[in-house]
Amino acid sequence: MSQKTLINAKNQKVFLPLDLVIYGAIALTIALLFILFVFAPQKEALQGISIIYSDQNAEHTIFTYDFETNKYQIADDFKDKVNVKASQDQLKVTIYFFAKEKTEVNILIIDTKGKTVRMLDADCSYHKDCVKMQIANSRDTIICVPHHLIIKPTNSDSGDITLG
Repeated sequence: MSQKTLINAKNQKVFLPLDLVIYGAIALTIALLFILFVFAPQKEALQGISIIYSDQNAEHTIFTYDFETNKYQIADDFKDKVNVKASQDQLKVTIYFFAKEKTEVNILIIDTKGKTVRMLDADCSYHKDCVKMQIANSRDTIICVPHHLIIKPTNSDSGDITLG
C-alpha cells in the first residue's frame, strides 16, 4: 500500500451517518421483536370445540365438545352424519356428508387429555390442506373449505369466521 492510501484510511471516520441510522434501525427492530415475543399475551388453553357446517342458507353447529366436563353433543339434524368413537384419551369424530353412502368424509381426533384437536383424514381434495391443521389453543382454527366445515375453539375470541 502506498503512503497516501494509509493516510486517507486513517483520516476516514469509522462509521458514516447512514451506517449509524441502519444499525439503529436494526437494533430497534430486534428490541421490538424481543418485546413482542417475550411479553405477548399467553394463548389460552382450549375449553372446548365446535364443529360448524356452513351451507348456502346458514351455519349449523353440528358438534360440540367440552374438555372440562369431557362431554360432547351432536345436533339433532346431524345425528345420522356424525359418528363418535371413544378410546382411552381420544375421541374419533367422523363426519359423513352423505350419510347413506358414507361418503364425503372428515375425520377428527380429539385428544381429551392433551386438549388438542387435529384433522386425521378428509376426502375433500387432492391436497387435503385441512389435514395439516391442528387446534392446540384458543387462537387456532381448522377449516375445510370444500366441505364447508369450520372447527374452532368455543372460547375463541377470533370473531366470526364464515365460508361462502
